[in-house]
Amino acid sequence: MRNIELRAKIGSLDQARQTAESIATKRLGAEHQIDTYFNCGGSE
Repeated sequence: MRNIELRAKIGSLDQARQTAESIATKRLGAEHQIDTYFNCGGSE
């Protein structure tokens, strides 16, 4: 199984959830993750 993560502007969080749930093959539950950030010398 592969996991994807993306950022996007949305007009409605509820509508986005409904769309995601309608195309999901199964509910996997919550995933715990720890994000790591790196200082890239002023790059954005």
